[in-house]
Amino acid sequence: MTRALLIVLLLGSGCARPEEARSRAARVVPVETAPVIRGSLALTRSLTGAIEAAEDRVVSADRPGRVRHVAYDLGEQVAPGSVLVTLDDRDSQVRLRAARASLSVTRARARQSARRRDLARRERERIEALQAEGVSSSADLDAAATAEAEAAAAAEVAEAEVARARAELGAAELERDRTVLRAREGTRWVVAARTVDPGVLIEAGQPLLTLIALDPLQATVFVSEADHARVKPGQAVTLRVEALGGDRPHPGRVARVAPRFEPGSRQARVELEIDNPSLELKPGMFARVEIALGELQDALIVPQDALTKRREVQGVFQVDGDEARWIPVELGATSSPLVQILSPALEGRVVTLGQNLLEDGTQIRPLSPAAP
Repeated sequence: MTRALLIVLLLGSGCARPEEARSRAARVVPVETAPVIRGSLALTRSLTGAIEAAEDRVVSADRPGRVRHVAYDLGEQVAPGSVLVTLDDRDSQVRLRAARASLSVTRARARQSARRRDLARRERERIEALQAEGVSSSADLDAAATAEAEAAAAAEVAEAEVARARAELGAAELERDRTVLRAREGTRWVVAARTVDPGVLIEAGQPLLTLIALDPLQATVFVSEADHARVKPGQAVTLRVEALGGDRPHPGRVARVAPRFEPGSRQARVELEIDNPSLELKPGMFARVEIALGELQDALIVPQDALTKRREVQGVFQVDGDEARWIPVELGATSSPLVQILSPALEGRVVTLGQNLLEDGTQIRPLSPAAP
């Protein structure tokens, strides 16, 4: 008999006449059962949280100017290192050309000064040689030494002018570069907001674009005091999003665990890093997060479907020959679709479908499991 037939029998029993209801306990009730097992049980916690962008960046210029080009629009993916916004750079190009020309002139002057210094040094060495032979006077040597010193000082000034011209060129290049705003390398950005168009005159610091990083994303959940010690950075997590169907798992990991508990909730903040290579997850989505906290060994395990309540007491119906015996139980860890039984020490099989028709001692007829 299939599960469908069992459900028909169960529904049909609700239409029984009062005299039939009174004799229900005397009838044989078809049920489905499952074995009580001992084994390992993964400790998991199912938590809820909101997905957030791991990083966002407001793009603005640090100088005023007129916008010449905006490369990306709202919702578009941004290539790492690509140009985002270009400002009018005509003034910057003029200053850059002037700085390059100034550097060329100062370099030529420095080369000329260096040659004069070298000539003055050789002249002083020649006069020293003549004086040693008694041909030249001390006055001639003093004059040559003075000329050499003046030439050396002029060469130093020329080198300083070259350094100054290089600095001016660097400043001009920096000014030119400030007219081109680029995305940071190594991050996959998406445009979350665009607040400027070409031709607009902007002020320094005015927001132009807002970028968010969508891979990886971040999610925040909160764990209790009992679970806090089991949650460690690097631990694997699985995230499911109802807006995307809720069935497909998205892998992630624990990024950071807060070292304190919130005073009101007595829970600690846990930040997760979620892989999002397809970019289908979006900030603001609501998600269910499963975190594996370890594994129980030699646990007594039954299906969660076996649990039922009688007079607000949690228990199971244990198969005892052709009868069902009501057994109150103390529950332990849950790892859907299984649950740990702390006490009593059950064995055999338990009813997983048909409990609503059972009382302690009701006769039962176990059915074969439905075909998948």
